[in-house]
Amino acid sequence: MEWYALYVKTGREEFTKEYIQKNLSDLHIRCLVPKRKVPEKRGGVTYHSFKLMFPGYVLVQLKIDYKKYHRLKEIPSLIKFLNYGSAKYVNPLEGDGDFDQSDYFAKIDSREMGPLLHLIDAEGLIDYSDVLIENSRVTILSGPLKDFEGIIKKIDKHKNRAKVELKFLDKVMSVDVGVHILYQSEAVAVK
Repeated sequence: MEWYALYVKTGREEFTKEYIQKNLSDLHIRCLVPKRKVPEKRGGVTYHSFKLMFPGYVLVQLKIDYKKYHRLKEIPSLIKFLNYGSAKYVNPLEGDGDFDQSDYFAKIDSREMGPLLHLIDAEGLIDYSDVLIENSRVTILSGPLKDFEGIIKKIDKHKNRAKVELKFLDKVMSVDVGVHILYQSEAVAVK
């Protein structure tokens, strides 16, 4: 089964996911709305905020055919089935029936989905990672960023966030994720 992206009305991502799970359960679709947990300070108090990683997108995993494609096209909040690989559109109901599915939808490359699926948990959330900073060297002790130090581009010690770069839909995207920053004395206690 392959992954595909649905472009939906912003703010309707969870509605779309629930709609698919409730009304299209017979299609055996795995839905994902990736989120990240980030700390935010308001009035001197730190809160945990949950933000969408890709606003306006719902990721679906299924074995697609034209019948499923047209059932998905009926979702009320759907703007379009993402097809970033093909500029043309051909009506599948017209013509001799010899058409290429890439004219209608494009699968998300497994090299893009692999890192994303590693980072998120079962609910689609990127939780905090424990980060040790020693002499300007970053080491991830635990959490979703473990073994993915190469995608970290910047650590903001004041905001307790890491800026990571992910390739998604043929674009490099920069996303902030929450981290717990530990210093040498705290890291000894964690181990």
